[in-house]
Amino acid sequence: MNVISTTRRFALAALLICTATNTMSAQERRRSADGPAPAPPTAVPMNPRTPFAGVWEGTRIIKDGAEPERNVPTTMVFEADKTGSQYAGHQVFPNGLQGPYEGVVLSRGTLSWKHSNSGGGTWVYSAKLVGTDTLVGTVALKDWPQAEGREPTGTFKLVRRRPS
Repeated sequence: MNVISTTRRFALAALLICTATNTMSAQERRRSADGPAPAPPTAVPMNPRTPFAGVWEGTRIIKDGAEPERNVPTTMVFEADKTGSQYAGHQVFPNGLQGPYEGVVLSRGTLSWKHSNSGGGTWVYSAKLVGTDTLVGTVALKDWPQAEGREPTGTFKLVRRRPS
């Protein structure tokens, strides 16, 4: 291995760490530094007419082809209109702030959506229900400027948070 390859790998590792950190801060809702953090999302019972609606918690496993897989704790919230045909959603970051999803579409039992990445590109998600309380799917970072021929991809598994 030559020096350029080693340097490039270290630079990529540093960039991935910074991108993961910046993704959370860039997606944050604006609020004053001394203001209260948003309340945690309230769980709702499963409704057969709106099966994807609810608070979902679990893990994303992300790999980029060069680095080991990373388990990322994840909370996602989906809301639906009364018919269950229109959904909206957001990700809840560890600090309680939210990053909205774009283009949430339900088609043939698959929920798909996008989420802007602060380092450029867009995370593209696709999920299906397994039973009534488990959501499984795939995620890929598309059009990432730092990809160098690779696009991070992964899978996720989330479980519905039950009302208290």
